[in-house]
Amino acid sequence: TRLISTLRWKSQLVSDSGILFTPFSQLRGDVYFEDNVNGNSSDTIARVLPTAGLDLRWPLISVQENGQHTFEPVGQIIARTNETNINKISNEDAQSFIFDDTNLFAIDKFSGDDRWGGGIRANIGFNYTWQMDSARYLRITAGQSYHLSGKNSYVNGSGLENDASDFVAAMYLQLNSNLIASTRFQFNEGDFDITRQETALQANYDRFRVSIGYNDLKAIPALGRTSREEEILVSASYNISENWHLIGGFRYDIDDDRQLQNVFGFGYEDECFAFEISYKEDFINDRDIETERSIGFQFKLKTIGGGGLNTGL
Repeated sequence: TRLISTLRWKSQLVSDSGILFTPFSQLRGDVYFEDNVNGNSSDTIARVLPTAGLDLRWPLISVQENGQHTFEPVGQIIARTNETNINKISNEDAQSFIFDDTNLFAIDKFSGDDRWGGGIRANIGFNYTWQMDSARYLRITAGQSYHLSGKNSYVNGSGLENDASDFVAAMYLQLNSNLIASTRFQFNEGDFDITRQETALQANYDRFRVSIGYNDLKAIPALGRTSREEEILVSASYNISENWHLIGGFRYDIDDDRQLQNVFGFGYEDECFAFEISYKEDFINDRDIETERSIGFQFKLKTIGGGGLNTGL
């Protein structure tokens, strides 16, 4: 059981040349009530986690006959206290980790609150957007992160374990209002070898939405990926009515020629509330581990937050 409270502040200044200076700070307080974590008895752990930083951006805009081009260099410096009490706090919401364009400029790159990326870190990169018209655009993001001092909390294979991180890049292309293509890359900082590649195509037609993806992932034992994975992902949804929809999808391992996962379910969404119920099958079949079947429930109150529950069958 945990209680997390956060106080945030930021301001923005614009120079005469158009450079955006955004200083920010954050003070977070956590209280964890733990029982039987790594063999420890019941315990209460409290921690105070301050953050301070500066975000600099310089958007350069050019309007041409073929659309508007915006090139935006980005630089950040973020200072945080080191992570402590890792072996006393259960990690339930930050187990998965992917370093990519979505968290390149994030204050904390972990996926949840149970882990904390401490020390002093700098993020350098750029955003480029070509807005062709109201429905078509091209967007590119690329950059690298640097750990300058303090304790580095990111594990080997994450791409952030060294002082200079892996390079990440992404490109998104919307050809029209119904067709979007994207590709993401993670390059090893040392030899520029591709660590991860993700390509996806999403199409919308009337009440249907279909997404087809291809992932090529290098083996990272520290993150539980013991061998290279090359897989295809397919997901689809169908709007039964204005508020109700059906979902379905699967993952397929190309290297091992086997199915990895099936999922299907239904959901509801309006302007205030959303929920989704799904049935999932994981085809692990590794030694003594058989196929795992589970029911998941996710809900969201759009002005407050959300949560979920997953139970095995």
